[in-house]
Amino acid sequence: RLELLENPDVRYVERDYVVEAQLTPNDPRWPEQYGPAAVNAPDAWDITTGSNAVILAVIDSGIDARHREFFGRLVSGYDFVQGDNTPQDDCGHGTHVAGIAAATGNNRVGVAGIDWHSKVMPIRVISDMGSSCSGAVSGLTSGIIYAVQHGARVINLSVGLSPDISAQALEDAVQFAYQHGAAVFAASGNNGGNRLLQPAASQYAMAVGSANRGLTDKASFSNSSEQNLKRMVVAPGV
Repeated sequence: RLELLENPDVRYVERDYVVEAQLTPNDPRWPEQYGPAAVNAPDAWDITTGSNAVILAVIDSGIDARHREFFGRLVSGYDFVQGDNTPQDDCGHGTHVAGIAAATGNNRVGVAGIDWHSKVMPIRVISDMGSSCSGAVSGLTSGIIYAVQHGARVINLSVGLSPDISAQALEDAVQFAYQHGAAVFAASGNNGGNRLLQPAASQYAMAVGSANRGLTDKASFSNSSEQNLKRMVVAPGV
């Protein structure tokens, strides 16, 4: 190095570092996905693509256990609709939600979720009721407690009650999760109001709404909050 610097034609000497391409998934439908790129997921994937030490509980309509995007990543869950250990999705909502969060990326199948390695715990609390996918608050409450007691540290709740309904048992369950170290994320609601659905309205949950397609504002259909000091985030959802 010193010899080079003594050469009058040399301005400086530095290491020739390795330049790495930004991680781009090989999933065939990746080009159709604007959401992960919009939140700079590829930059995050250069640092980590997730950890199988984390259990994500998707408390919803269950998950299609045969889906290739979750191969080898599902852990035992529970079906609070039928009261058994087979939380098989019958309306597609839970599988859809789980895919956004955790479809295995870079596996040449379908789409790329955000976390490619976390364990996913399917908990079924709603089911196909013909005109909707719905269920009882008692099942949702039980599902949250089950998830915490079986090791989940991230809980997704893309379900909700009308803001006009108050369910203390549900509030207590979300508080139980928070006090036991689980991060609870709940949907703000999709009817464009200024009041959050429960459990998103809970002070122990992070409410998640939808941004518009251009990511310049909240989507028109997404609920927001007028609660004092209540925090919420928005993510691509159109």
